Amino acid sequence: MAGNGTDVTEVERLRRLYEQESSRVRELESAQRQLELYADDLQRTFRELRRQLSNMNELHQISTVIGSVLDPNEVMARTLDGLARLVEHDRACIYVMGDDDLAVRAADRGPASRLPPRRVRRGEGPIGLVLAAGESVLPPSEALSLTVPLRAGGTTVGALHLVRERGPALSEDERKLIELVAAEAAAAIQNARLYEQTRRLATTDPHTGLFNYRYFREALSMELARARRLGYVIGLLMIDLDNFKQVNDTWGHLAGDQVLRQVADQLRCNLRRTDVLARYGGEEFAVILPGLGAAGVYAVGEKLCRAVRLLRPSQCGDQAPARITISVGGVSRAPSEVDEAQLVSAADTALYQVKRSGKDGVCVLPSGVPPAAAMESVR
Repeated sequence: MAGNGTDVTEVERLRRLYEQESSRVRELESAQRQLELYADDLQRTFRELRRQLSNMNELHQISTVIGSVLDPNEVMARTLDGLARLVEHDRACIYVMGDDDLAVRAADRGPASRLPPRRVRRGEGPIGLVLAAGESVLPPSEALSLTVPLRAGGTTVGALHLVRERGPALSEDERKLIELVAAEAAAAIQNARLYEQTRRLATTDPHTGLFNYRYFREALSMELARARRLGYVIGLLMIDLDNFKQVNDTWGHLAGDQVLRQVADQLRCNLRRTDVLARYGGEEFAVILPGLGAAGVYAVGEKLCRAVRLLRPSQCGDQAPARITISVGGVSRAPSEVDEAQLVSAADTALYQVKRSGKDGVCVLPSGVPPAAAMESVR
């Protein structure tokens, strides 16, 4: 009997021990499942943090690149390049506001046939509404497109429009990324525009809109250096508005300024795009003519004289001289023969000859004749 009691006790002890071990195993299995869930959460969190870090790095790269560019067109092109790496889409474009209520599509990516109109009026259509309101628009029926305003200094300078034709709708994170890119682009575009405006003011004559003396000297130096590398000649014209002092003394400075502007416009309309026209000072103008020999320089001078003679008093203000003419002195030289100062001096000498001969004409200094010798011939 005692043996049977001992056996029962041992069985009970083993049963309890088994239950305890089973409970521990269940606890361990539960802990393992919990750890696996934690591990999955950590992996998802890690992937999300790595994705966000990658986006932040890309945003920083975009900001650094476009912030260092001073050409508005390049700013917009690089913005779209960076956006393509951040958010998957099929087409995108940037509009910039003009002086009126029209915005122009200044940069784009995607099939031309599927892009929005080239010009958009403020307040008209989805993009125009964004330009007018200065707020992003995500059409409720089309969550695959987004239009974001480009705002800088409290002003809407344009809009960024993006379209995803297929795939999932734009997520909240993607929309935020697009808005961050738009904010960086707006500031960079505004800075580039201000730089362009400042540079233009520094190199432009305010009365005529032509390049000023400072720009002319820089351009002449660069053109001579380029001509030396490529082996072509440089032509130069020095132009003087005849009897300009009499214009100011007789009809006043307002009429004189009007005459200067009209002459400047006439000269500009009769030159090549590669020529550089500048107001040299007072009533003098200068024209750099890359690649033109003496015959070509003379032909251009004659053309400019004829064009200025066509000006009429009605085109130059209510009161103006009956006849407007210019004197033109020119020269063409190989860049190995002269520097900037010698080229200007030679053209000045030719201009002096025209003045001594009665004005309203053209003189081109022959090749091989130094300015000093030419001056002696007219004394």
